[in-house]
Amino acid sequence: MEYVNCDLCGADNAEFLFYDNSFKLVRCRGCGLVYANPRPMEFVVDEICPGRRTGRDPHFSYYKNYIAHKNGFAAEAKDFLKGIKKYKKRGRLLDIGSAAGFFLNEARKNGWETYGVEISPALSGYARDKFGLNVFCGALEESCFAEGYFDAITMFDLLSHLRSPAGTLMEIRRVLATGGLLVIKGGNKGELKTKRAGGESWGSPDHLYHFSRKNIRELLKRSGFKILELKSEAVMGSLFNRKSLEISGNSKTVNFIEKHKTLLAGPYRLFRKTVRSLLGRFLGYFPVDSIVMVYAIKE
Repeated sequence: MEYVNCDLCGADNAEFLFYDNSFKLVRCRGCGLVYANPRPMEFVVDEICPGRRTGRDPHFSYYKNYIAHKNGFAAEAKDFLKGIKKYKKRGRLLDIGSAAGFFLNEARKNGWETYGVEISPALSGYARDKFGLNVFCGALEESCFAEGYFDAITMFDLLSHLRSPAGTLMEIRRVLATGGLLVIKGGNKGELKTKRAGGESWGSPDHLYHFSRKNIRELLKRSGFKILELKSEAVMGSLFNRKSLEISGNSKTVNFIEKHKTLLAGPYRLFRKTVRSLLGRFLGYFPVDSIVMVYAIKE
């Protein structure tokens, strides 16, 4: 185990919040960032969740399940690209944590010159073999891209997993062109006022940090980025899960949805998008988990 200072402000002054999967979550008294402390050292994480450095793959256990949802990921990628298009049309794009390459494949169809960075050998291999994508297997800091090489960089659902988000943001700044676009999708649990949201796990030690919108603003400011847009969306799983709806696994409702899910997919996506959009702006005031989408440029 290793003890770390706050990655955002560097302070060594945190209050204990609660245990999550036997790991302590603390909140920095200086900036409010919530993080796991102490946490497993990198080689210990490889033992808990075997990774690339030991020749094993932390994603292999759910690899097939992940690939099975390729249509959903492709549809989500199209939504992301619509948001990006408001600020950048074309150019060199790097996706950090590119997984199986579903987003990069859609981006290439839209005229982007695409590159990826992914630590999972199985997922990065799928992206190369299935789509012929240029995906480096490793961490961004190991990829050695040229300074100012990219016009846009995306990072979806990765910020909370990084060993040092501030350090990664500095490397992103180095390889992003001046005026280049940075797009981040992350969670918003750090803004919750309660200890736990319904007693659900916060995913320790896989999730090391829990940023609030305020934390993300400060992180980007310190890293030399100007935020163009920051918006929140509701997490549908937090609002409409089986537990909250008191629907059992044998429910007629669940069976009906499963039987007709192809027919219901379009209307449900529209419903989900509407709910996420309408409720997202209010979630900072309630103990409900949310998603944050950030668009920023390198100054």
